[in-house]
Amino acid sequence: MKGRLHQEKKKVLLFCDPGIDDAVAIFYAVMHPQIELVGIVADYGNTTRENAVRNVVYLLELLHVENVPVFAGAEGPLTGKEVQEQPDIHGEFGLGTINVPGEVDVEPFENFFDVIDVIKNYRDEVVIVTTGRLTSLAALCTFYPMLMHRVVSEYVVMGGAFFVPGNITPLAEANIYEDPIAAKLVIGKASMITIVPLNVTDQLLVPMKVIREIAFDNGYVIFEALVDYYYDFYEAATVDELLGTPLHDVVALSVLVNPEFYEFVDYRVFVESSDTSTAGVTFPDLRRLEELKPGPVHRVAVEADEHAFLNDFVRILSRKKDVDM
Repeated sequence: MKGRLHQEKKKVLLFCDPGIDDAVAIFYAVMHPQIELVGIVADYGNTTRENAVRNVVYLLELLHVENVPVFAGAEGPLTGKEVQEQPDIHGEFGLGTINVPGEVDVEPFENFFDVIDVIKNYRDEVVIVTTGRLTSLAALCTFYPMLMHRVVSEYVVMGGAFFVPGNITPLAEANIYEDPIAAKLVIGKASMITIVPLNVTDQLLVPMKVIREIAFDNGYVIFEALVDYYYDFYEAATVDELLGTPLHDVVALSVLVNPEFYEFVDYRVFVESSDTSTAGVTFPDLRRLEELKPGPVHRVAVEADEHAFLNDFVRILSRKKDVDM
């Protein structure tokens, strides 16, 4: 059996909304020897779509990554509600204190459905990983259901909370809550999804000491500045002593390439999409009945090996990379 580094690369089409933790996920994907980024869809979410697109272009330039197409995804949710940006968590433009418009000039563009060419080009190999709202993926599942069912080899979705507190309401996680209609569509239409909820992402804390060591050892000044901004928010918002910051989105990629670090349960998963106090709740059908009403069955991560995750995080982010930082 071939070793880990000689395994075939996962061809990842990433849907994201950078966002500081999305930015860390992009760093991880670019530096990981088992991941090949074949495209990035930039959506609204942590910031505006315009900022998200600009941030993706900026990060790819920073990392000297060429030939990875960038697609402008959804500008807002299917609910029609106004986008709730998160400047307190992610900064004015989405990347902490970095003035991205001053760093990179990108004219707005609309090219979303060109992403179909990427999916077709990597037929039966493409893995869709989504770390933001599910609006754009819901559009693909609605307009191209056969393609998305037959051609996409795997789905990994960072979102949801199963029997644990939410991070935007007492019950709901942000990616699901901000467009529960889209989440319900994706979870109802896509085949076996690996869902990476707050159950595991909130467990996996990265101490700032580790971030600073990675930054110092590799000269990644901007990397430290990004996470420092994010950490400061969590420190101010948390009652107990903060042992580290969760970096939710990178966990989705870790689950993809390191499934042995995690425990999973197969659930029939449902999403509350009504505009009520329970909007965005993800819940399974746990009834032990011989016959249950048909529902989508997905693989949900429920436990994680914290030490294995952190060791892998340090190993990958410490790989020498030509970075303008």
